[in-house]
Amino acid sequence: MYTYQEGFMHQKVFLIDDCLAGIGTANLDNRSLRINFEITMVFTEPEFLGKVEAMCRTDFAAAIPLTTDDIYRRPLVFRLAIRAARLFSPIL
Repeated sequence: MYTYQEGFMHQKVFLIDDCLAGIGTANLDNRSLRINFEITMVFTEPEFLGKVEAMCRTDFAAAIPLTTDDIYRRPLVFRLAIRAARLFSPIL
């Protein structure tokens, strides 16, 4: 995982080698997939895949890797809030 340094990023993109890319709105949770009917489109056209790769490289250049130590350095209140939120994830 990476932390984007130039603001907030909320894109959902995947790129698999040079043969498949996906762009969409769906998160991997019940609300996105079952309630909101969000989708992700899958692409195989080489020229478009090149554009997705270039976009990803630009984004990763503005990001830094997130380590386990980074997570444990967060305040205790933040870490507890994350765990509490997980309890409500089935209904969120």
